[in-house]
Amino acid sequence: MLWTACEKQESKYINIEGLEKTDNLSRLYYFRTENHKKTSKTIQIKSNTEWKITFEKEADWCSISTENGANDGSFVINIDKNKTKEYRHAMLQICQADDGSQNSYIDIFQSGYDEELWISTISFVTNTPATECEIEVSAVSDWSASVRYVPEADWAAYPWCTLETTQEDGDGVITAKLKENPTELRRGAIITISMGNIEKTDTIIQHGKYTDDEEGVNINGVTWATRNVGAFSTFASMNFGDRGRYYQYNIATAYTEQNSSEINLEPAFPGYGFSWTRVNDPSPEGWRIPTAKEWSDLYASGYRWVDAGEGGVPCDGAWLGTNAKNASMSDPGAAIFLPVLGAMTQDRGLIETQRGYYLSNEIKHSSGTQAFLFTKANGGGSAENAFILWEAAGNIRCVKK
Repeated sequence: MLWTACEKQESKYINIEGLEKTDNLSRLYYFRTENHKKTSKTIQIKSNTEWKITFEKEADWCSISTENGANDGSFVINIDKNKTKEYRHAMLQICQADDGSQNSYIDIFQSGYDEELWISTISFVTNTPATECEIEVSAVSDWSASVRYVPEADWAAYPWCTLETTQEDGDGVITAKLKENPTELRRGAIITISMGNIEKTDTIIQHGKYTDDEEGVNINGVTWATRNVGAFSTFASMNFGDRGRYYQYNIATAYTEQNSSEINLEPAFPGYGFSWTRVNDPSPEGWRIPTAKEWSDLYASGYRWVDAGEGGVPCDGAWLGTNAKNASMSDPGAAIFLPVLGAMTQDRGLIETQRGYYLSNEIKHSSGTQAFLFTKANGGGSAENAFILWEAAGNIRCVKK
């Protein structure tokens, strides 16, 4: 008897690894890019035969590193940057080189731009040591970056934030290098990224060496400072010669009669419901500008006008708080003294010196920002219904955060 044996032929296979597919039986795979950027993807193939790759749907923005291979191997899909707002699609077929069987398909999808100029962050907050902040940028064309300091007058001559940029075909990174802040003052840098007439901004706030010698007074659960805001991020003293500086809504510049000619006559109306940005708030570390309701509640808790010298006050003004009726400089209790300092304008300097103008952090009036106003004759009232004109600057008395 003659026995013969035939070697069993192994089935051919081609498998793709590392891509999403519709289900376990399907041979349709998906590669979706995360965004519009230039990218690449390495595809692993497990096979016991020679294979080839062809484009089922051609795309001049998509290429592959090789069109054929044998057994286990890999290839790279290269995708160019998508400079449009539309998504785009290409399709690859992978099959056996000899007979075209064992077909598999890779659907390639790339997102378009949501915005023509995109940046990765909107703000950084850092402590005093030197450090670096990175801003990722993606744009349809080349862009530039610049820095502006807050307050500009204090820091423009002492640049503490320098920019290094790298970019290729609109994509890149801005590295903002910050020097150590040796002062007690908070400072800000506004990074502007420009592409043609399109601009985006990013904000960096660097804290100073925190020293809180202002304890404040707790009135109805809110801690009010006993002094006005002076220069940016500082308190003024309460003596007659230094009762605070003047500020316009959401502008970090501290005005005095010496620089009142710089007051902005036409600040932009930001829209109802807006409040001061953090970088422009001149309150010292740990403090903020009050809301209109906090002003109204303070006035409702107690109010008393006093003339200069009465109870030791340095000038005309008013006591506010639960102990306003009997408060004095030597024994204020739960009350704070607000000196009457008027307002300031570009063309007239200090005006209306018999009226107090204290800013709130909110916008609910098209003609100006909300403020607490008071006079000797008429007292104060609801700060929620009062405002100071955009072209004028007033005082700030802050509350603890």
